[in-house]
Amino acid sequence: MSFLSKNAVQDVHNLKIANRVNLFNLGQKRFLHTITPII
Repeated sequence: MSFLSKNAVQDVHNLKIANRVNLFNLGQKRFLHTITPII
């Protein structure tokens, strides 16, 4: 049972990191998309 809960915590941690990376990538794309027409 402790192994399962440890796994669940790790999964949640990985999800948080993945979400942060996705948000960062999305922000970069949006920033580039906004700045491209100006150049």
